[in-house]
Amino acid sequence: MSGGGNWPSDYENAARDNTFSQHFGPWMVAHLTTEQRLQLVKNSPSAENEHQESSVLQALYNAGKKAEQLVSHHVKEHFGKEVALDFTSLRQLYLRVGTDFSSIPEDPRDAKEALSSKEKLDDQGNGIRSAVGIMTSLIAVRRDVFLIDEPEAFLHPPQAFRMGRFIAEQAGTAQLIVATHSADFSAAARI
Repeated sequence: MSGGGNWPSDYENAARDNTFSQHFGPWMVAHLTTEQRLQLVKNSPSAENEHQESSVLQALYNAGKKAEQLVSHHVKEHFGKEVALDFTSLRQLYLRVGTDFSSIPEDPRDAKEALSSKEKLDDQGNGIRSAVGIMTSLIAVRRDVFLIDEPEAFLHPPQAFRMGRFIAEQAGTAQLIVATHSADFSAAARI
């Protein structure tokens, strides 16, 4: 105690702060580590209720068609491929990869066969999976702060440059804190 008052000790303050960050931190901060990004857009169960967002794919579904199209646009710029959210299974959400999704019917019942013929993002390389994880998170997930660790990991230098540009463009939507050692990424982020 300090000055005869009844103030909590530094230890009690730290414990309370840690409890706050454990319970409320995930709702305010998204921490996109290198390992975690490979799992972010992995197929996931569909939501049990309409407002649930326990995965990035559920956040993308809830964000709507425009967010999905924006993610696909950026993936095409980076990798020459498009992605589409496949929710035709009702129990699982997938991201599918292909060269053109323009002929996919809007109604999921009619789209099931066409989408199931496309490859799953889960079966692609680490570079595209990691990049799509970052892109989808920054576009569809609502957080005040994003901590992104080495976003250039798994990417070739030109892709790292484009990723730097993409992340820099997203800076107005949330606070972005990025750790990187890549000169290619840094050069694009300064433009």
